[in-house]
Amino acid sequence: MCARSIAVRLPFVPPLGPQFDPLRALRRLRKIEKEPNLDCERGVMDFQDRLERAIKRGNRTAEARVQAEVQKTMSAEEQKSLHSRSRLELSDHIESCLKMLADRFPGFDYGSILNEDGWGGRITRDDIRLQRGTGSQTLYSRLEMTVRPLGSVPIVELVGKATIRNKEIFSRNHYQRLEELDIESFREMIDLWVLEFAEQFAAAAK
Repeated sequence: MCARSIAVRLPFVPPLGPQFDPLRALRRLRKIEKEPNLDCERGVMDFQDRLERAIKRGNRTAEARVQAEVQKTMSAEEQKSLHSRSRLELSDHIESCLKMLADRFPGFDYGSILNEDGWGGRITRDDIRLQRGTGSQTLYSRLEMTVRPLGSVPIVELVGKATIRNKEIFSRNHYQRLEELDIESFREMIDLWVLEFAEQFAAAAK
C-alpha cells in the first residue's frame, strides 16, 4: 500500500520580526504602568510649596498687625502724662487767644477755669440796653473753652461755649484719641472758634 500525503493549510500570521520578545514587551508594559507621572507630581509639589509660602506670608502679616496694635496701646501712666502735657499746652493757647480777644473788645473780663469740668478760660461781659418805656435790659456775652479731664476713654476733648447778647451762638466739642493725637489741629480749632466769636460779636454790637 502506498502512503498518501495530506496537505493542511494554516492561517497566515504576519512575522513579528527577529527582535520581538513577548516576555520583554510584557515586562516593559508593566514597568510603564508602575512609573510615576513626574510632570503631574512636579505640578502638585509646586502648588503645595506656593500654598505653604502663602500661609506663612499671611501669618507674618497677622503677627505684624498684632505688634503694631500692641505698640499703639499706651499704658495708663503714658496716657496720663500725654493728656497732662496736652492739657497744659492747650490751656495756655486758650488763655492767649481769649486775652487778645478781650483786648480788642474792651469790657470783657478774663477768668481761668480749673475745676472738675476741665481746664481753660473764659471771657465775659454785661452790656446794658436802655429801652424807652420798659427800663433797661442786661445783655450777657461770653466765650468759654476748656479741656476736659481724662476719663475712662483715652481722649483729649476740647469744649467750647459761646453766647452773644443773651443768644447762644454755639456749644460744641472736638476730640481725638490719645494714640492719634494731633495737637496742632486743636490749636487751629481754638483759633477758629475765637475768630468766629469775634466776627459775630462785632456784627451784633453795631
